[in-house]
Amino acid sequence: QVLAVPVSAVRTDRAKPYVQVVEKVGDNFQVAHKTVEMGVRGMDLTQPDAEPWVGVTGLEAGSIVLKGQVGALREGLRVKYTAAAAQPGASATSAP
Repeated sequence: QVLAVPVSAVRTDRAKPYVQVVEKVGDNFQVAHKTVEMGVRGMDLTQPDAEPWVGVTGLEAGSIVLKGQVGALREGLRVKYTAAAAQPGASATSAP
């Protein structure tokens, strides 16, 4: 098994690849940058519109990972969930 995130969530605009996650700090949620090492890539071939995923190390299972479409966010930026945003991003998932 491997911990995996969507390939689009891995940012490569620094010396080492990283993902942006939402973490609870006190009573607030904020953006944090987690350096990851990328491994095996894959996708669900039974789903024609499936997004490619990549195995990563350096991230905890269940982390709330922001998709790449949100762009680069400043580390420490406060995040507020709204009712319309049931899923703020993709959770890191363990895949066989």
